[in-house]
Amino acid sequence: MARSFRDSKDTLWHVMVNVSVARSLLRGEEPIDILNAKSLAGVMDDPYQRFAVLWAACHSQALAVGLATPEEFDRYLLPGELSPEEAERIWAEAEVALREALIDFFHRIGQKALAGVIAQTIAARTRLDNLSVTKLQGTKVQRLIDHAAEKADQQMDAELDHATAEIDRLILGRTSGN
Repeated sequence: MARSFRDSKDTLWHVMVNVSVARSLLRGEEPIDILNAKSLAGVMDDPYQRFAVLWAACHSQALAVGLATPEEFDRYLLPGELSPEEAERIWAEAEVALREALIDFFHRIGQKALAGVIAQTIAARTRLDNLSVTKLQGTKVQRLIDHAAEKADQQMDAELDHATAEIDRLILGRTSGN
């Protein structure tokens, strides 16, 4: 079963992983063995390798629309004029389609353990993302606390300066009045 995503031009890309795709990845400039659990875990952690697998899985469709290289495919999917949010949305949809296509392929060839590698990687990445968000929120809270403390310190300095000036005025006023 092919999984799919849409790019910024509304082209529907079908992501199909099969034995031919697995073989083409082995013959690439930087061979990728998606049938090896350690290699697959590396693919799931490396956006460049995921893009290489996506390119291989969409290669025939890319050729049909005149895209002969991974670089052309990349520029077609994510042209420079896209907003960062739109580029992130497209890439996220492409990655979901790729993960689902890989899982489908592993189930078809009886490699449920490899499908499990993807599921574990997704779960680990989700935990890491959640931890990063929590840490980021903690960092934001810390920055707010630091900012408030700095403002309070500045306000105390100003009040202390004012009080010192007032004391000096009173002392000088008494001294000159005597």
